[in-house]
Amino acid sequence: MVAGPYSECEGTYCPSDIGWVAFGLSDADEAFLASTSVDCPSSPMSAEALAQLHPLERLSCYGGDAIVVTGTVDYCYCDGPLVVEYEPLWLAMPVSQFLFHGTAELWHRFEEDVSGPEGLEPGDIVEVTVAMEHEDAPNCTVSAPVGGGAPTQAQVVLGCRTQLVAENLLVTGHDPNVGR
Repeated sequence: MVAGPYSECEGTYCPSDIGWVAFGLSDADEAFLASTSVDCPSSPMSAEALAQLHPLERLSCYGGDAIVVTGTVDYCYCDGPLVVEYEPLWLAMPVSQFLFHGTAELWHRFEEDVSGPEGLEPGDIVEVTVAMEHEDAPNCTVSAPVGGGAPTQAQVVLGCRTQLVAENLLVTGHDPNVGR
């Protein structure tokens, strides 16, 4: 869990109550809402620095602007059947094959390619240019079996908007201690 305005939130698709709220004062003349600011690291940055931000904070900081992130690639160890259908799979699925090593949920993905660039291996130290707000985000859908508890369409689209999509990747080294 990270500190900041979304610190109580866990998981990719939260909070589930995003929407309009009334602005006013309580009986004790305290504001219902208070503004806050997010400390946004400047690009280029380390994967660890970016991981300190919740996905919604990252979206607030950078929108669709490209940012450069340096980190060590690790693979997702997410085997098993999918009981939920994601469309497009490469963008809508909450996890991808590629995670920055040492970060809890800092996934990055490659446009329309679930397997990523040929030759990329766990332990590769990379400088990757990523951006959120991919043009396919508004078209993301998730369908689950009846009673499967699929997120709402708004949550799915918001989740897709926050995905870090690689635009450019350069391998700059290798850490042999990171592997499968």
